[in-house]
Amino acid sequence: MTTAQTGTVSDSRDKLQFLKGFYRKILLWFWLAAALLLGAVLVTASVTVAPKDSTPTREALYADLAKNAGLIRRHMLAGHSVTEALDAVESREGFPDQVSLVLVSSEGSWISYRQNPDYPMLKVARDMLKQSQPEVANISNLVVVGPCRISVSDSEWQLLMLWQSKVLLWSRLYYIVSTHPILIVMALLASAFLCFLLVASVISPLRILQRRVRQLAVGNLQARIPEYLTHRKDEVGELCRDFNGMAERLEVMDQTKQRLLRDVSHELRSPLTRMQLALVLARSKAGDLAVNEHERMERDIGRLNDMIGQILQWSRMITAASDKSRESFSLDRAVRELVDNADFEAAVCEKSVVLMRCDHCVFYGDREWLISAIENIVRNAIRFSPKDGRVELRMRSMADEVIVDIRDFGPGVPDDAISHLFEPFYRVDETRGGDNSGTGLGMAIAKAAVDGHKGTIQAENANPGLRISIHLPISLPEENNSP
Repeated sequence: MTTAQTGTVSDSRDKLQFLKGFYRKILLWFWLAAALLLGAVLVTASVTVAPKDSTPTREALYADLAKNAGLIRRHMLAGHSVTEALDAVESREGFPDQVSLVLVSSEGSWISYRQNPDYPMLKVARDMLKQSQPEVANISNLVVVGPCRISVSDSEWQLLMLWQSKVLLWSRLYYIVSTHPILIVMALLASAFLCFLLVASVISPLRILQRRVRQLAVGNLQARIPEYLTHRKDEVGELCRDFNGMAERLEVMDQTKQRLLRDVSHELRSPLTRMQLALVLARSKAGDLAVNEHERMERDIGRLNDMIGQILQWSRMITAASDKSRESFSLDRAVRELVDNADFEAAVCEKSVVLMRCDHCVFYGDREWLISAIENIVRNAIRFSPKDGRVELRMRSMADEVIVDIRDFGPGVPDDAISHLFEPFYRVDETRGGDNSGTGLGMAIAKAAVDGHKGTIQAENANPGLRISIHLPISLPEENNSP
């Protein structure tokens, strides 16, 4: 997989995860709040708008009143008494339990099965009965609709219909929702869109900050928040400015450390060279005298010289792109040669290096860097392998990457030390039961070489032993030369 394709896949995953976690919670809470506000507005409108001020509800009540009056008149014409007619209408299927019908005669007598009239109702009803057209009035928790005159033969009655307010509230609310669904859906969609914009303005900068923090965590000290976010005047802008300030300080500290190591290493090269010359002169003058002391000095000088060379090599790897020295080469052939040389050297210590698998692979990269990385890991594995032990190496060529596994059968390392193995100058205190004469830079050099090829390297205990896995993405020359 190419670098560009890898970036595209990563961006796609970020988009797929856009509505997860904190973002989803805030969006749902904002939208729920907006929906509840819309519901509160509808309920408030149903409660505060009296039926007489709401034309659709008033006309519906008048229609129900006229329908019930017509049914009562039909029963009376069929020979039923007034009470029988009223009972038949209220007992029919589908008649609401929360509705009461009241018949008032011309003499002022009341007939009702479900409602006992009290003084406020009598007062309101007396005023309504004087009207020639039906009206709607509120009495406590009741809504009174009427009157509607019913004339049969020589008798005349006036019908009043009483609704409980709670029932009428839900009926009005249902009426509003059923008669204006498009407006309500548009209101919900508009609120969702506004909530999305509001949440995006808060979460999107945090997403960018999260990506930059991850880049910083893997060693990219040049990661910065875009200027348009650092210019914000709110808390998010302050957080972004603080991050950029922290990243700049970390980068300066890292550059200072690298410069110090590089300068000190260069400055030590000259005294070491003079010490080597002085040692040669001392040996020529002393002859066979102080042979052991001269050999000890030679070993220490050689070790210092190797350490300085590794420091300079590591410094070049983490500061240079190495694009000019990259070429296409046979990685499997280079690995086979490395294993042959390492096995020859390991045989002196009664150990072995075995190539378990080696797929054919033409790789584009810095040959010296990659072979140095694998060699450092193999030599480190030989150092900590037990006597008569072996080091296994496997190289698998996949469609989009090369995987190199190096495993020894030593004691392994403590779990809390695995994350520090690739740090410069880090050595496990217990020395894994082997030689601890190394400089602590071999694994750091290997990681720098792998990072330079946009790969990954990780360590894990294999029980027994330690396994180092290197993943290198396969790329073409034009992809690496592209800006």
